[in-house]
Amino acid sequence: MHCPNGIDSWWKYKKDKITEEKSYQPSAGVPNHIKEVKPVYARFSEKALLEQCLHGKTLNQNEALNKMIWERAPKETFIGSQEIETAAFDAIANFNIGATARINVLKSLGIDPGQFTMEGCNKIDVQRIKSAEYKEKDDSKKRRKVIRGKKKKRIDALKEVEGTQYSAGEFAT
Repeated sequence: MHCPNGIDSWWKYKKDKITEEKSYQPSAGVPNHIKEVKPVYARFSEKALLEQCLHGKTLNQNEALNKMIWERAPKETFIGSQEIETAAFDAIANFNIGATARINVLKSLGIDPGQFTMEGCNKIDVQRIKSAEYKEKDDSKKRRKVIRGKKKKRIDALKEVEGTQYSAGEFAT
């Protein structure tokens, strides 16, 4: 609808309608691997599932893995499917085993990891365990719950004053 009509159109289909040429070639459409993801996307966007994420009830493990993948393959930069696949494999290995998974990958490739690589991976794993243990403590959980509650109250107060500012899938007119 934003494409101009007539001979000045940048869309070959509209241009061909006027000039009666055959320069427009329709594309093959959406690739099959994208079509395979659509049902999964539809299931994850069901209202019942999304409602479980309200009021601090989140899918923490999925979010954590997703964050790890996008740290390795940022959405802002275009990369190919192989790079995303590699980022996903690395994130999953790191998520399940830890940073020492990289050492296992290097060894399986026939590369002997150096001293600093070993120390660095071990340090990352120790820090990750310490962080998890801290977050598991009752006082740490209570503190996060209080902070989350205060944030929710603030957001609810703003909603009451301003009304809903954003709703997924809707546009303000």
